[in-house]
Amino acid sequence: MSYKVVQKQSNGRYYLYEVTGVWDPVKKNSKQNRTYLGVCDAEGNLPKEATKNRAVSCSPVYGPYQLFVQLAERSGLTSALDDVYGMRDGRRLLAMAILGVVDPVTVNQMENTIDDTYLRELFEALGVNIQ
Repeated sequence: MSYKVVQKQSNGRYYLYEVTGVWDPVKKNSKQNRTYLGVCDAEGNLPKEATKNRAVSCSPVYGPYQLFVQLAERSGLTSALDDVYGMRDGRRLLAMAILGVVDPVTVNQMENTIDDTYLRELFEALGVNIQ
């Protein structure tokens, strides 16, 4: 059997716990196990959305990537990489360089990180698939 307990702390906040009675056969007595449920009001009502288990959503950022793509176009870096490495590999190297500046990660982690950006869309608009 379990029940809920509201406990006021010295800082004035209220915390909600779920208490469950457990029988210990070795000691032949009962004890209580408490499970912390979260911060609540004085009546024991939890907020509508729990802040502890909130899902984190990620939205891609457009700004710095567009800036670096435009800087590479205007400075001639894009055409130089295309001449040396070919269009597909040159744009891949440029995408890796931009990603390394904006969000420095190891090369092994770049494939996971590039999915959260607009780099693929920016290069596909230029007619190149960087996958």
